[in-house]
Amino acid sequence: MRRTRFDPPDGTDLADLAETARYVGSAEHKSYPSFAGPPKLRSDASRCDPELADQQALSEWLRAGIVAGDIGAPWEGRYPRYVWYRREGTYYEGGSSTPSWASTRATRSPRRRYQTCERCE
Repeated sequence: MRRTRFDPPDGTDLADLAETARYVGSAEHKSYPSFAGPPKLRSDASRCDPELADQQALSEWLRAGIVAGDIGAPWEGRYPRYVWYRREGTYYEGGSSTPSWASTRATRSPRRRYQTCERCE
């Protein structure tokens, strides 16, 4: 599935927005016990990498992606649905299922999936 990078609504301060975003995780994307609780992996859900276990670090990645403008549609409430972050040549995608942007997953993403993201080219 291809996602599209987009600009935030007029008047949106991404740095201000990033300050309130945090990664909380979702047991529905985990096949192992984690800070998100006991695993409840859905058969149709992407699996989070067990090495991505530091909630604070993942929150920092999320905030860095927002500040960089690596965000994807749709815009829901005050936040974008998707945020991308690149670390050591690998892109990670955070996705929210809530308009308060408590990210529910962080999965490795092949770079080619985001051709429309100019920073990901």
